[in-house]
Amino acid sequence: MTDYVYCVVSSVRSRFLPCDAMRCAPIFLKSVAEHTDAAVIVSALITGVEQNELTAAHGGDIQFIPLLASDATELMMAKWRVLAGFDRLEEGDRIFVMDADTVVKGDIFAVFDEYPDMDVGLTARHYAHHEPYNAGVWCCRWGNATKEFMRLVIEQMERGTTRYDGSHNSDQMALHRVLYDDTFVPRWNVNIDPVTPVGVSWSPNGCAAKVVNIGHQYNFCPGIDRFSPADIKAAFCGAIDDPAIKVLHFKGDGSKDVMYAYAEDRYGRT
Repeated sequence: MTDYVYCVVSSVRSRFLPCDAMRCAPIFLKSVAEHTDAAVIVSALITGVEQNELTAAHGGDIQFIPLLASDATELMMAKWRVLAGFDRLEEGDRIFVMDADTVVKGDIFAVFDEYPDMDVGLTARHYAHHEPYNAGVWCCRWGNATKEFMRLVIEQMERGTTRYDGSHNSDQMALHRVLYDDTFVPRWNVNIDPVTPVGVSWSPNGCAAKVVNIGHQYNFCPGIDRFSPADIKAAFCGAIDDPAIKVLHFKGDGSKDVMYAYAEDRYGRT
């Protein structure tokens, strides 16, 4: 059994990838190396020089896989397809899939011991939202059930109907269609209730995978669409000192200053 952390890093900015990935990713990889012994897989749309920079930040070997995508939609699908097709994965391997604007601050792989029958672990937000599960951090135990779950998500993205206004095929929206049902049509002012309680296992949409809500402590991400910049900063300041919070997700450009300040305090100037 091998533990893996998998992320996507693209130095190309877009509407749906607005953050400075090559400033965030080294911080993320430093935190991964500090708190885990996991092997790292990076699906990358970056230069060789940037790859060297990330390897130096982590301090260990990184498996880089070229990422071929011409727009945000293709990048979203490629993120899932690359992992689904990674031939080094073996039955029982444990994987955390994480956005590069996250910071690990605790033992994330302990969740697999906490939920030994879990195939897929999802992270629900700590506040009401029209998309209650955030796809920026999730985990899985590799096997046929997990592969089936991933196939369903990829299938939803390929349909091209994952967001009600047709704006783009987000993996997050595809994930929610799998979790609820194919007729799930969210609106920005509608909250989905109830969210499956933390620790409860269920098999969504006829899938064989045992899915568990592992909770917001593995993906603390106060959203820029629900909170003011001042409230977001205050929330992160509290979460940084909370040992129960294992992963901070600095989602959106508005919270990056807090991420950079945290990294400078912990790792020195980055």
